[in-house]
Amino acid sequence: MKCKKSFFLLISVALLSNATRAPQPSPQNITGTWEGLYGVGKYYLTGRGVNYHWGKDSFYLHMELHQTDRKIVGLFYYSPIRHPDRPIVMYQVSGLLDKKNPFAFFRLAMDGIMEDNTGSRLAEQLFRYMEAIYTQSDGSEVLYGNWYPAQGTGGVYWVKRVSTSVGPRLQTILDKKKMAATSRQGQMPARKV
Repeated sequence: MKCKKSFFLLISVALLSNATRAPQPSPQNITGTWEGLYGVGKYYLTGRGVNYHWGKDSFYLHMELHQTDRKIVGLFYYSPIRHPDRPIVMYQVSGLLDKKNPFAFFRLAMDGIMEDNTGSRLAEQLFRYMEAIYTQSDGSEVLYGNWYPAQGTGGVYWVKRVSTSVGPRLQTILDKKKMAATSRQGQMPARKV
């Protein structure tokens, strides 16, 4: 009997602690335009919080993402903070959200290089993938995480959603993907009924 009471007490405490814990906010969809900072250096975000000082090694970051179900397609570029309209490198990225907890953590990997203004064509080596965590802060939606190059030291980034729509460059990519999918469907042999 004593064992049953202890087990019941343990389950009750566990359920009560879960009921009182504040739920992590999550969006229905992360489609939109995001802007923020792209930090370069040896410091990363850790489980204990930000271990990075946004300073002279930071760039302006522009990101556009489109979500369909669990799939994400997007682009991002970074540029000097004083010249946000002059991309140094622009990448096309894609990712897949987790089924159980889609916005707690996901990864965006490089699909291609759209623009490379490094002068020495280093874009291939400068970026491989970024980890993303979604949160809400002071009424704003934020994505942040670490990014990693092909080799060497990566850095951190932080972006805030500024619009729920995407720009013309990403829209062109989405239209091409849609046309390719439509033409593949048209080439499929008819099923016999």
